[in-house]
Order: sequence, then C-alpha cells, then structure tokens
Amino acid sequence: HSSAVFQMGLVKEPIGFALSGHCKANCPIDQELLLAYYQRAWEAIRSENPRVTPVVDVSFRNRNWAVLRTPGMPWLESGAILDSHRYHGWWPRGSAIPQVAHLRQAGCGAYDDIKAMAEEALPTVIGEWSLAVSDCMTFLNGVGLTASMTSPSQCGRVKCPETFGKLPAYTRRDNGSKNENSPLPPGAAGGPDRDGMCPVDPLRAPPGPLSYDAFYTQFAAYAIRGYEASHGWTFWNFKSEVADPRWGFLDMHDAGWLPETLDGWIPPLPACDVPDAALPFAALLWLTVASGVGLALALCLVLALVCGMGSLCARRRGFVQMKTAPSENHAAVELSESVDPNRNVPPVRSRIVDMPADDGFKPI
Repeated sequence: HSSAVFQMGLVKEPIGFALSGHCKANCPIDQELLLAYYQRAWEAIRSENPRVTPVVDVSFRNRNWAVLRTPGMPWLESGAILDSHRYHGWWPRGSAIPQVAHLRQAGCGAYDDIKAMAEEALPTVIGEWSLAVSDCMTFLNGVGLTASMTSPSQCGRVKCPETFGKLPAYTRRDNGSKNENSPLPPGAAGGPDRDGMCPVDPLRAPPGPLSYDAFYTQFAAYAIRGYEASHGWTFWNFKSEVADPRWGFLDMHDAGWLPETLDGWIPPLPACDVPDAALPFAALLWLTVASGVGLALALCLVLALVCGMGSLCARRRGFVQMKTAPSENHAAVELSESVDPNRNVPPVRSRIVDMPADDGFKPI
C-alpha cells in the first residue's frame, strides 16, 4: 500500500517461444491463458491498491499484443505498459553472427519495433537488456548449467570472484567420479573450472572489421539509441559479481564503452535507410539454427535456387574494411562484406553511421 509503489509487474518472463531447454511442458504458453491470468492478477492487485498501474510482460512475443486494445479490456484506461526484455545473448550462436546484424538490430530494428508496439498495443519499457552476444555468463542459465545457445568451448574465461566466498567447483572430479563435497547438481559444468576460472562471453568481438572495444562501444551506443524509443530502460545489471562489461553497467563505463557522463549525451543515429546487402537478419538466424541433415539439404536446395538467380553466389564469407573520405565534421563508419574477385563484383558497402569526427571515430 506504499505510495512509493506506482507500477507492478504481473509475472516475469513467461515462456513465449518453443525453443527452450528449460521448459518441460506448455511451451510456448498459450497467450489466451496468459492474458486471462493477467486480468485476474490485475483485478486482485487493484482491489488492494488502486493507485498502481500494471506492467504486462510480453513473454518474448513483442508484436503480438494488439488484443490489449480490444474495447472493454482494462489495459488502456488503467495506464498499463508492456515490458520487453531484449537480449542478443540467446540468439542461436549469437557470437558467430556478424557485427552488422547486431548493430542494425540494436539501433534500427529495436527502435522501429518499440515504436510499433506502442502504436499497436501499449507504451513499452525495456525492463532488461545487456550487451552479451552469447549465454556463456557463469550460471546465467541456472546454477551449475552451462551455455545452451553457444558452444562452451567458445566461451571466454575470467578469474572467478570471491566476494562472498569461493564459488563451488565442478561436480565431477578429473577422473569422472562424482565430487561428494560439491553442492552443485550432478553433471554441472557451468561454474568454475579446476583453475578457478569462470565462463563469460567470448573475449573477442563477433565477426567483422571492428575491434573488440570499437564494436562494443558502437553496440552500446546503438542499443541505448534504440531503447530510447521506449518509455524507459533498465540495463542488467548495475554490477555483476563475475566481472564482464557486457553484463555490468559500471564495468561497461569503466571499459570506456560509454561517455564519461550520460548527461546531455545523444546516442548516434544509424543510417537505417541503407540496406545491408546479403545480410538479412531473419535469414542469418535461420542459417545459424539450421543443423539437422534434412534442414541442411533444404538449405542447399534454397541456396542452389538463389545462386541460379545470381543473388548470393557472388559473395563469400568474411569482411573487408572499406575506406571512405570523411567530411569536414564527420567520419564514416562502415562495415562491408567481401566478395568473390573472380566474378568482378564490387564490394558490398554497408554504411552504418556518421559519427562526429571529434568523437574519436576515424574512417575505416
């Protein structure tokens, strides 16, 4: 009943997608059942404290809540807002997806998505987000559990914290026998190794021309720009015990990925109207998810058809750094995919942003 409480969430992250190793049944949760629960929960809360407004978790279905505007439903008149959690860390093999896809989704895709959610359904807040591009972080998927969307061999390792005592080691001894002294569940492999090192995101940038620090500086700026379209955002977390600037706001600031102060800072505006040739976001996700033999054969067939039309076969993997002449006040930052020189096709230029030259950005 405190006047300090003015909004209240009804449930946190109900599973709204089928690809989850942690869900045993009813995945994705039926949206009608979820909406019925939201209405009952809100009625119960409102009967106790009529001052607060409801926060509706989108259950990872960002653009599927126009039903909340249905006449007779209480959400618009009650001042309800949507809560969307945005993580690149659970993209399948996210650390292998090119830089340009992460940057475009953060600065362009998210911005447009959030604007559309407010128009179609309700005003939206970004209740959680991070700069992680993998799910490697220690115990992120649960105590003792390792990464599920990223090969553990691709994860980085840092010294485990001892702020509140040593974290428990593997549950298995080196010879494979169970360690009876460990409190972790059998088979746990997501915590400290025998050298006291803990898993974190890969200690490198995703594929592309930008260096580690340059990429995450750009990623942070674009993400903040994209999420500024919302009614507010919260980075997860302010401080992480296992030090990683992709999960800790203070560490992100100390790494130099943010300006010294955010007061008065305007994030850069990406050139969202310039397409990224050969890098469609949806196709990238499908290509990373595809692993079964049958799906691989289907993809081969699709690629064969596309090659027949001459749209993708001219390009090969990898990126080149494209140089461009800066203007008087700006230096252009570009990401470009290399092409097959044997086909005499010019490089694919993908202009991402124009940054003020005095911000330290130079043409690449």
